[in-house]
Amino acid sequence: MTVCDPVRRAVVCSAVPLPPRREICNGVDDDCDGVVDNGNPEAGQRCLTGLSGACSEGLTACVAGGLVCNQIEQPAAEICDGVDNNCNAAVDEGNPGGGQACDTGLLGVCAAGTTACSGGRVTCNQNIRARAEVCDGLDDDCNGVVDNDANCPPAVGTTGNAGVNSGANWIVCRADAATAWVAANRGGNYNPTTACNALGYRSVDAWGGTCGTVCGFCGMDGDETYDGAGGNATALTFTVHWRCVR
Repeated sequence: MTVCDPVRRAVVCSAVPLPPRREICNGVDDDCDGVVDNGNPEAGQRCLTGLSGACSEGLTACVAGGLVCNQIEQPAAEICDGVDNNCNAAVDEGNPGGGQACDTGLLGVCAAGTTACSGGRVTCNQNIRARAEVCDGLDDDCNGVVDNDANCPPAVGTTGNAGVNSGANWIVCRADAATAWVAANRGGNYNPTTACNALGYRSVDAWGGTCGTVCGFCGMDGDETYDGAGGNATALTFTVHWRCVR
């Protein structure tokens, strides 16, 4: 406040000047150097912005005589890291990094996978689970072996000499999972059961000579009959033909 100074015969300020002090963020020249809030006082402290996700952390700054909290991170495209990168209050939304083909490291049909964002990391999920082996040229049970225990029929045209005591090698004329028709191109001494076992079949249930050439039949295709007599290890005078069964 002002007072009348009788000595100086003047109105003067009665306040006692304060000594200079450390500058703080208050819009006042605390250190009496003629500059208000110089040096950005009280800045650089960790604070919360009130925003979501990666935008929530900030650092203080002195602005217009008051402290504000400026975010450290700006919104960014969402990635699979367990963080709300785009600051919309949802973590890893949209399956970032997912939907891509990948290798699971497993065998057979279990090897192919598709990526997915789970628990903040990209994982490779197999597309097909292990299943019973079937005859399809695939490793269905994911054990590293194709068509094991699948009772696959031999390919038509497969040849071999198992069970051939004399005569020509046999050839597979037709086959499925249940039966196989096998023939040789001339008479000889054969053990059809041995040949059938070599092809993966249990036994033989019909044999004899055929009316025609190798893989020719007596009757219409699909309605085969046999006109020769014979059996295991029996010499036949005509083209040899037998049927293997599971």
